[in-house]
Amino acid sequence: MINRLILLTFSLPALMFISFTAAAEGQLNLSTGYEKTSGNYGLNNDTDITTIPFIAQYTEGTWRATVTIPYISVTGDGRIVPGSYGGTRGSGMGNMAVPMQPATLVKKTHSGLGDITTSVSHAFLPAKNDYMFYELTGSVKWGTASDNLGTGENDFSLKFFSKYEKLNLKPFASLGYLFVGDTQTVNYDNTLFASAGFVYDFAPQISLSLVYSYQQASTEGSEDGRMAGLYINTALSRQWSANVYLLKGFSDSEADTGVGFTVIYSY
Repeated sequence: MINRLILLTFSLPALMFISFTAAAEGQLNLSTGYEKTSGNYGLNNDTDITTIPFIAQYTEGTWRATVTIPYISVTGDGRIVPGSYGGTRGSGMGNMAVPMQPATLVKKTHSGLGDITTSVSHAFLPAKNDYMFYELTGSVKWGTASDNLGTGENDFSLKFFSKYEKLNLKPFASLGYLFVGDTQTVNYDNTLFASAGFVYDFAPQISLSLVYSYQQASTEGSEDGRMAGLYINTALSRQWSANVYLLKGFSDSEADTGVGFTVIYSY
């Protein structure tokens, strides 16, 4: 029997779509939202995961610090465990084999706080007449989740992100490496992850974003993670912004579908 470790998908906050000019100024962004994903992850039964993240992000000059505290509810037979996040939108991390009898596969709901994630980023802002933006981010996923809502281990990641800002159509890409914490029963492989997409400004206060993410599986025999996300982002006022999005997984390491929204307040 398989206990599958998956990645949460809320970890691409809508904060990414804030103007990088504004992000370079000293400011505090607070955000929350709602996400619901569902899938069978290559198993017999579906697992539904609801996530309500609380995100605080502070920027001073070219430095940015972010703290994410998620509330998670997982409804399933216990073989799907939320894992770490490394890419732009969740990507599968493979399987964790645990002895389990078929008779024990009873559908239950487990709810509580998920793993806290902290990160520090340094931006390389465009020079004059140069529209390329670069950012380097180091993240730690702390094994603080309630029982059945995480692995109990710490994960570390390093990610390089770039975006071209000149035109209404703004392509971006990222590449990173995730160091996965081993449990008492499983030694996970560290993994590469990557993403690519674009932000299209089709109105002064509204943009559309498409993201495709990939991540290597962390155990032999499991599938690499592949997922796409479609976002509509809007600035509601000088201080409020929001987005809504749809997710689609393309491997057994991802949820089949997902929907969500994020609301951001900027001080």
